[in-house]
Amino acid sequence: MYTFQARRTLHAPAEVVWDVISDHTLFGQVAPNLRQVVVLDGAGEGMSRQCTGSDGTNWTETCTLWQPHEAYVFEVISSDPAYPLRKMTGTFTMNELSSSVDIGMRFDYELKFNPPLLGWLMNKFAARSSIALTEAIFDGWEAAIAARTRQRAA
Repeated sequence: MYTFQARRTLHAPAEVVWDVISDHTLFGQVAPNLRQVVVLDGAGEGMSRQCTGSDGTNWTETCTLWQPHEAYVFEVISSDPAYPLRKMTGTFTMNELSSSVDIGMRFDYELKFNPPLLGWLMNKFAARSSIALTEAIFDGWEAAIAARTRQRAA
């Protein structure tokens, strides 16, 4: 099992930050590896959403934890043979500080490749691309937070 995590500190209203980082449709728009995210059923814990990758692969994610204004967790369920992971859990967090908000993403995953060296090499590649991916997501979220904060002030 491998783990990748990233954090960013923002100076924005916590309510707006939560609204943005928990907006599933927006996530499909800001994540470069996704074409779209569609909520299939439910809300909060137990919700399921369909993700379509930029390469056309599809997978379903189920929300296994929902703590408003703190964290939520999605577990990937995929039967698509092209999907490269055996399992993956994504944890999205928010921590309100005195004058800022800390947001984070953590991905715990297991690759489909069994030979240890191949798995290790694939993880090194995945870690490099994950840095760019999470930075793009954070940048997209930050732009949406700024726009929504301006809308609230108007």
